[in-house]
Amino acid sequence: MRPLKSLSVGTPNVGASSQHPHLLIVEDDPSTCTFLEHVLRAWYRTDSVGGVQAGIEKSDTHRYDGFLVDIGLRAVDEDGIDMLEHLRADRQYADAPVIAITGHVLPGDREHFLETGFDAYLGKPFFRDDLLTMLDRFFAHRISDA
Repeated sequence: MRPLKSLSVGTPNVGASSQHPHLLIVEDDPSTCTFLEHVLRAWYRTDSVGGVQAGIEKSDTHRYDGFLVDIGLRAVDEDGIDMLEHLRADRQYADAPVIAITGHVLPGDREHFLETGFDAYLGKPFFRDDLLTMLDRFFAHRISDA
């Protein structure tokens, strides 16, 4: 498991066009996307896509500070681990926080996804404060606003 990094506004990982970190949400459930966008809008800029291929295209054409990735995407041949592998192979995202947001909550699932290379794990369903607290571990800018 890789150590957690704390990023703050003004570091090279944070987009120059805003003081808010820019996150890509890779999630195929529209209600989950809406919830995430609503919760995060005060502290983060977000883009959402419904699958791995769209996530790859967005990450290749935009600059993101972190990623929220669903594991169980509905695509037959790709899942959140495929997205993680693409991001880790890209030098600009090698150290970017990639958080697994998943319904895989059986014993051992958390450990498996962390060993796979995700920086953090959040099992569904989760509460707003669980999400924000997890993101605070990577993006310390919100702590002073809380």
